[in-house]
Amino acid sequence: MAISRKRIAASIALMNDPKWVADVLERSELVRADPVSNSTLAYWLKLDAWTHNEGMLILGGIDPQSIVREEHPEGFPCLVPHLWEFDTAQPFTQPPDFTLEPYGDLSRETYTGDDESFESLLERIEEVNAILDGHRKTISVLCHVLDRSAVGLGDKRGTNKGREALYGPEQFLAWAQSIRYTVPWLEWAKSKALLPGETGPFSAPFFDADAADYPELLAIAVRAWQHARATTKGTPKRRVLDYLEGAYPTMPQGSRDAIAQVVNWQRAGGRPAKKSS
Repeated sequence: MAISRKRIAASIALMNDPKWVADVLERSELVRADPVSNSTLAYWLKLDAWTHNEGMLILGGIDPQSIVREEHPEGFPCLVPHLWEFDTAQPFTQPPDFTLEPYGDLSRETYTGDDESFESLLERIEEVNAILDGHRKTISVLCHVLDRSAVGLGDKRGTNKGREALYGPEQFLAWAQSIRYTVPWLEWAKSKALLPGETGPFSAPFFDADAADYPELLAIAVRAWQHARATTKGTPKRRVLDYLEGAYPTMPQGSRDAIAQVVNWQRAGGRPAKKSS
């Protein structure tokens, strides 16, 4: 559909309006100063559930909608990042104009600008690629750890139309805490009251790793308890021990047994069922 002359004239009039241009530039500066608030992160945090792949991308700081996903074999719950097209990836912490258009085989011969702008473009491409490579490596590690986790995310919430398993955002956040991964946007989400469900006992002053009286084993025990509650495979004690063996392989067996003893809530068969009146 062709653009009408009236619309073209209106657009030209706007661009010739100093106030309109100033407002656009001011808005642009605000977006660049606080890209996370102007990203889609708030939208994702309001959803009831994410797929494995969405969760890994979000934890790694990438908008899942910006990723081109290729086909992958059945049976892989977490798609490895090298099967993702990362050129279009949009980090939550970068302004909307961060993503570069594909340039193909860029060379001085095919570039129509002058030498200075060509060198500036090459520097920009190198900067963007370095940032995206950092995100890709982070997400790759997260996928690797999740795929080999003895506990994982816990029970799924259901499936989407593509029959992919769905898990609550709080399950992804609890898992991230259990492996001591610092989610890059977590503090921002806390400040905006956007965290789903309860944030748990991991916010300062509770279990603050920088505090002089930080009780590491107690913090690990709480993580183990949260994971044991999120799954149903085996007894609570067995779930705790499986989690500790997977998440803390170098921990002495005596420490694992002590944590399992403290965390286990079914030492005598569990809490008795309430009698109906």
